[in-house]
Amino acid sequence: MSTVLPIEIKPYLVHVLFKFFEGKEYSYNGKNVKTIKVDLSSSIGRWLRSHCVKANRPTKPKFYNLVLEMPNCSTAKWKGTAHQYVNGRNHFLRLPEEFVDDFNHFLEDIYRTRVCAFLEGYESHGTIKQGIRDFMKKYDLEEYDQTLESIERLYMREKENTTIFDRFQHKWTHNMAN
Repeated sequence: MSTVLPIEIKPYLVHVLFKFFEGKEYSYNGKNVKTIKVDLSSSIGRWLRSHCVKANRPTKPKFYNLVLEMPNCSTAKWKGTAHQYVNGRNHFLRLPEEFVDDFNHFLEDIYRTRVCAFLEGYESHGTIKQGIRDFMKKYDLEEYDQTLESIERLYMREKENTTIFDRFQHKWTHNMAN
């Protein structure tokens, strides 16, 4: 049994995370949906658990599922939610509203790290623009206003940092990719 842990995930992140994470894909009501089991001992699971508070209904979480919905028509928006798997022994949990933005920043860091790692391989062969095109094609980023220029700017800004994991060590940016 799972229950919704209401977290709104930015649509462009859902689009990319849909392909980043392993999970089960389903099709219903004209939507492609992917459930991603997030174990409580994983970094995302621990982060979610440490920021959740008890709701008024008793349950005990075993793991979380991220559900990423991909509509079949091009005009509909992607949607992402997190679900909590429960067995009825402890309490339902909810993520307080003040942490929803933090969770999106955490996912944004995963996205940016993935972009940079992908492009570093292409840069060693001197073909960054081709790497960006391949990344955009692989994750269908044109649909979410991601352009060759915007991803190149993101990569160059990240590359200017002397520390590879600077984003994880210092203050988050308020400028998410979308």
